[in-house]
Amino acid sequence: MSIIFIGLGSQPTNSLPYGALSLLMKADKILIDIYTSPWREEFISKLKAIIKREVKIATRSVLEDIESLIGKAKTEDIAIICLGDPFIATTHNIIRIRAIEKGVNVKVIYSSSFVNVLFGELGLHFYKLGFIGTITDIPPSSLVSIYEGVKNSLERNRHSILLLEYDYERRKSLSPSVALRKMVEIERSMKAGLFEMDLPVIIASRVGYDDQAFIPGYIGELLDTDFGEPPHSIVIPAQLHFYRS
Repeated sequence: MSIIFIGLGSQPTNSLPYGALSLLMKADKILIDIYTSPWREEFISKLKAIIKREVKIATRSVLEDIESLIGKAKTEDIAIICLGDPFIATTHNIIRIRAIEKGVNVKVIYSSSFVNVLFGELGLHFYKLGFIGTITDIPPSSLVSIYEGVKNSLERNRHSILLLEYDYERRKSLSPSVALRKMVEIERSMKAGLFEMDLPVIIASRVGYDDQAFIPGYIGELLDTDFGEPPHSIVIPAQLHFYRS
């Protein structure tokens, strides 16, 4: 028996790995991870139609109850489906490590991640990726580690990606404009001259979806912009190569 991690890539059902289908047909339980990846209802419906199996929506409480998952996997094959690549999410890595420690078999279907798709669409060189962090709906004073991460990354001439919080259960997401305002506010106390109004950034929205959008600009130009539905992320580019990346 085993835990099976299946990544759907950047275009959900359109990029469903062929090798995943046979595993899904044989699995005793199929969980759709909505905690670490933002799903649209249409994707869930399409996936159900393709695999013609019952699925369970796996919330944060389900995925963080690791001992229960591993206990069930000792007698059943449990598939965990996520968008992108499975091990971009820390939670999945913890489950894998604990399963191996408990003698439970682990199978993985890797796929393209949001990060490599984002850099591909923007024409940025992946080897220049420095810092990746998540901005959540917390006071700006709690975002010092994010600030320092971007600062250190730029000092090494590396690009940064700031992911923005998305809560599927509460249907709540942090907008890019609010996230930028938080970073501008923390600049007032950090005073390193980083998140000023003339800092160039790129707002990436719904990467991999049909309506994906990339809007570049200076922070001061983007604070009042409506970027539409989530998910969103903010790219802070370092010095660009003469070939633009």
